[in-house]
Amino acid sequence: MKRNLHIDNIRGLLLVIILIDHLELRLSAITNSPLGYTSAAEGFIFMSGLVAGIVYMGRALKTDFKQMSLHAQKRSFTIYQYHIFLYALTLIIFLNSDTINQFWKADMPLMAANPLLAFFQGISLLYQPAPNDILPIYCILLLLLPVVLKQFVKNKLTLVLAISLALYLLGQFQLVETTISGLNKTMSTSIDLGYFNILSWQLLFFLGLLLGTWEVKNYPWWTAFKKNRVIFFVSLSVIIPCLVLRHTLYKNIPYADILINRSHLAPLRLLNFLSISFVVNYLISRYRPSVSAFLVYLGQNSLQVFSFHVIVVLCMAPFVPLIVKTGYLTELVITALAILSLWIPAFLNVLYTKRNQRKKNLQLVSDDLKLAK
Repeated sequence: MKRNLHIDNIRGLLLVIILIDHLELRLSAITNSPLGYTSAAEGFIFMSGLVAGIVYMGRALKTDFKQMSLHAQKRSFTIYQYHIFLYALTLIIFLNSDTINQFWKADMPLMAANPLLAFFQGISLLYQPAPNDILPIYCILLLLLPVVLKQFVKNKLTLVLAISLALYLLGQFQLVETTISGLNKTMSTSIDLGYFNILSWQLLFFLGLLLGTWEVKNYPWWTAFKKNRVIFFVSLSVIIPCLVLRHTLYKNIPYADILINRSHLAPLRLLNFLSISFVVNYLISRYRPSVSAFLVYLGQNSLQVFSFHVIVVLCMAPFVPLIVKTGYLTELVITALAILSLWIPAFLNVLYTKRNQRKKNLQLVSDDLKLAK
């Protein structure tokens, strides 16, 4: 299946927005949840599921489910390796910079109190302080991906969605957080599974996965659905009130924690995001807008770019108050430089991939010559 540059473009844009939001510079007032009670994080996890659906369903159709499963496991391990590297680098920087240590120690108390324990809990995924709490989610979800895809192929879509929705609803009761909090108090442990409740957020990933499989199958009804004007206007009728509420009442709306809580992806936040995703899909399907080469480049190397952004945020965040004091123009220049720096890991990954491919090609040529002799 031909690569969809619009998907890469959106992923690249989301990576830029995530960087701006995490740095909390003044530009984040524009990029942080501009369309209501949803953020770039929802989009990034959903798009990761969508891309996984396209890639792994396509691979399953070309080869078999066994090969697809092995590839998914390998990818999961690769992401885990990135997480370990990032976590170790975070710990090293944290322990060797007083400025960074003082700024982040409230978010990473175990790293300050017991670095060795923090390291071992980190590699076992039992300690995931922000901003090191996203990649572990992908590791787990990718391991589950082959099982879920197999159920899709067996036409057990209802079963999968029912289980996913049930887990989502369990997440709304914050049972995981309550259990961990109880363990930490009674047993003096320091378990931290991160800000994002995986029971809730898995729903976005698997919805994206489902849509990715439909993209691969290219069902006529799915193509028609994406261009359905009725659903487009219904989606707008959800987005507009959310947008107005977000920028007026915000958290003062009744039952705010139940409706818009971010950590467990509360129902109004989920509905807001799904409406936005349909509108974006509708506009792309109908009008095929042009894409940005820079954003596409970032989107095609999203793992490396996301990992790099974690270190940028870790090192830059303590200096944001000083940056703000320099004036708006200087702040915009620094923000632009931070965004442009995301090109570095993308470029290095492309360079590394091409180099490895050349080595493989040379090895194949060498093997052919040996056989010819």
